[in-house]
Amino acid sequence: MQAEFVNDRRYIQITSVCHVVLDVYSDLCAAFGAAMLPLVDKESITQLLNKGRRSKTSKVKTLGTWATREIRKLKSTSSW
Repeated sequence: MQAEFVNDRRYIQITSVCHVVLDVYSDLCAAFGAAMLPLVDKESITQLLNKGRRSKTSKVKTLGTWATREIRKLKSTSSW
């Protein structure tokens, strides 16, 4: 029983960190626009976006989907 509690706490912590990072990153993209696009191609950001979109938590999933959509919009409107 104790191991399940630890795993649940760890999942909640990882989910919370993922949520905060996606939120900050999407805010930076909104604020700085195309200047943030070189960071999008980093493997760690791509993995984080994928993890967010596939999350079991609806808030994180929604934020990951929204951030990905915003990045696609930036790529299509910029000459990057």
